[in-house]
Amino acid sequence: MCSLETLIRVVPALGLVAGLDDLFVIKRPSIAQMEQAEMASQRQRAPRKKS
Repeated sequence: MCSLETLIRVVPALGLVAGLDDLFVIKRPSIAQMEQAEMASQRQRAPRKKS
């Protein structure tokens, strides 16, 4: 395992900084996506049918 400090030092040394740019971009979901996520968290499973 490596520490965050080690990772921060190794990435520039290997020239991989550009590859990590997407990790630090805030992705803002649309209102529809947020509503869909909210609806998914409120769903409940139907009870099993007795056979």
